[in-house]
Amino acid sequence: MSTLLRTLNTLTRHKPLPSSTSSLISLPSSRYLSTPTSPPSPVTIPEIHDHQTRWGHAIRSISTLYLTSSDFISAASSAASDLYGYNDGTEVIFKPTKATHHPFRPTPESAMSYFVGGSNYPSGYPSEDFGFAINSGKGWSDVTFKNHTVMVVDGLGFAGGVYEFTCATEGEVVTVEYTKGYKRGSDGIVRLFLHHSSVPYKP
Repeated sequence: MSTLLRTLNTLTRHKPLPSSTSSLISLPSSRYLSTPTSPPSPVTIPEIHDHQTRWGHAIRSISTLYLTSSDFISAASSAASDLYGYNDGTEVIFKPTKATHHPFRPTPESAMSYFVGGSNYPSGYPSEDFGFAINSGKGWSDVTFKNHTVMVVDGLGFAGGVYEFTCATEGEVVTVEYTKGYKRGSDGIVRLFLHHSSVPYKP
């Protein structure tokens, strides 16, 4: 009887797992563990003001290049990349002032058509877009922002107000209302993800 008990004890006694089995349940190597990415820092109000300055400067520069028969297309493309989030993987909501048949511009190509003119850009809309950034060939000499509200909500920047565009050839001042949304890209640059413009209502 004692021999049988000793045999049973031996069979039921806990044995360590083989080394090959232990390796299967070991913690994964650190090279397989991804480090969580931190969210981008919030947009600041000074950055909104800076973006507005750069946006106005871009419009004036594009107009000047156009009026001097220089490469305004490349300048507009560079400005669009710097000021709008199209190329940063951001979904951009852009409702231009003078757009009817294609009122929203969800792609960089459609935005470029609006700014430089559909006849000046491949796959543009020549029957509708006459180049807002070049004022349909007259150019702009100045752009002035007059903010009604500037705020930051959940890290995103917002601004609403009017901007005044001065015609480079006739001196006429055109007033346009805007609502804009600003978001920090993965490269740290603040760009537009929302841009709605319209002319003031006239009853």
